[in-house]
Amino acid sequence: MRIGYGLFFPRIPPIYNSAIETENGLTPTSIFLNRNNYYDRQIFPQYPYSLVNCTALAASCAPPTSLLQFAKSDISAFAHNFRTPEVHQVSVTVERELAHRVIAELSYSFVHGQNLIRPRDMNLPKPTEVQYPIYDSSGLNLLGYGSVETFSSWQFSSSLTCPFPPCINPLARSLPQLGSINVFESAASSVYHGGTISLKRQMTHGLYFRLGYTYAHAIDDGQDALVAGRPATVQNSYAASSERGNSVTDQRRRFVFSWISSLERSIMAKAGRGNFRRGGKLLELLRVAAAAQ
Repeated sequence: MRIGYGLFFPRIPPIYNSAIETENGLTPTSIFLNRNNYYDRQIFPQYPYSLVNCTALAASCAPPTSLLQFAKSDISAFAHNFRTPEVHQVSVTVERELAHRVIAELSYSFVHGQNLIRPRDMNLPKPTEVQYPIYDSSGLNLLGYGSVETFSSWQFSSSLTCPFPPCINPLARSLPQLGSINVFESAASSVYHGGTISLKRQMTHGLYFRLGYTYAHAIDDGQDALVAGRPATVQNSYAASSERGNSVTDQRRRFVFSWISSLERSIMAKAGRGNFRRGGKLLELLRVAAAAQ
């Protein structure tokens, strides 16, 4: 029987430091245009022309005057009580030899993450519940109404800014001069439970194999979106607890079979006028894995 415990302090991903350096609120970092909006459509770029002209090696490009009203500056910062994330790991393993060099193994793993990073947009108004119409695939027959919590108001009548209602009006932020204000908090947590049963044959006469099955479950309350290039925020900054659920990395069942064969072979080589014999090894590797949610 083996019992182990470990406490780990993972590194802060560089993507968070990069976001803080670039999203400092000093320069506009994003422009949002709605092609269906009449006024936005007047300045919407037409192929092959670009919205902003930048040289090939330019470090940054300033938007033209006509776009300044659409440009927003974002801010990212660590929370005042930010702490380094920590991960607790516990494992218990029981082994028993069933036959000569054939071992059965039963193990349990528990992993608990604390103070995990969770970005929240603090420059959002409180969401309100809105009733929106539901139409069939033709768009002509009204099937009923649904309700959703939204940060922006909805428009149900046709206008220049909403030619095809219903439309979502521009977001009225608490600080309209800024875009998102992302605060990186040490508020998320995760729990992982995993049990594994396996059968393995230790290396004997050049042959090793392992057959294993794992059943596991991972739960967390961090943001679920996996966005490349920037940190993802929770969907509702006023109800961060609603993020709790199955982790995006949750892998419920996993089956693994691996096989290693090391075979002695004679290698004959001819050099000059004489022959010589030397020993060699041929290593064969095979690994098959299958997983399911």
